[in-house]
Formats: sequence, structure tokens, C-alpha cells
Amino acid sequence: MNERPDHLPHVTEFTDYVTTTWVDDDSLFKVDMWNQHGNIGPRTNNHLEGWHSKLNRSLTKAHPNIYEFINKLKDVEEKTRRTLIQLDHGAAPVPRKRVYRDTDTRIMRLKNQLQQGRKTPLEFLDAASHLLKLQL
Repeated sequence: MNERPDHLPHVTEFTDYVTTTWVDDDSLFKVDMWNQHGNIGPRTNNHLEGWHSKLNRSLTKAHPNIYEFINKLKDVEEKTRRTLIQLDHGAAPVPRKRVYRDTDTRIMRLKNQLQQGRKTPLEFLDAASHLLKLQL
């Protein structure tokens, strides 16, 4: 945070806010709560949102009675159990969409460049923001 562009107003105020709220040891949100460095699992809850959307689409009513809902959950559990058995016996998992695989590959390449000193932290963040569509 030492490299602050002078041409942007209130940068110091903003970086101080981020540091005290998100980074410091006594902040509201500890770093291990939000930091995704080295995470190989899901980075968002999109997989849960997708499951919920699929469940809603498979129900015949917006507000099913409890028995219909329990039967649907049993169906989902049985399908998941079958899928896990297939995976345990060597079946290939469903591949992730290409766009997500490509983004992960690019981010890993950027992380390597950062770790090897070929990119500064600001260059890394700038490149990552283009991948994640966070352009300011």
C-alpha cells in the first residue's frame, strides 16, 4: 500500500479504511476469513446458488408441501450417492466450463510471475482486475 498514485483523490483515506477494516489483526474481518491465496476449492458460493436454482426448477410448485419437498431432497441425495459411487469407481468427473479453467490458468500464471518477482503487486492486481472484469 506504499505505492499510492497521487493523481487519485482520497486514496490515503481509502487505503487506511481497507487496512483498518480488513487487514489489521484487530480488524472486524480476519485475513483468513476472506483471503483466497492458495485456495484450491470454491472461491464463491456460486455452486450453492446453482444447486438451489436447479432444485427450484425441479419442483412443480413455488411452495410445495413438506412431503413433496422431502421426496425431492431424497431424489437429490440418491442421485448424489450414485454420482459419488461412480467417481469412486474411476468415472471421470464432469469438467468445469472452459471459461473457468482458462481464468484459473491465467490467475495461476500471474501468481507465479508475482512470486518470481517478474510482476510488482500493482502489476499483478491490474492484470487480475482485467481477468475479473474489475476495471476502474
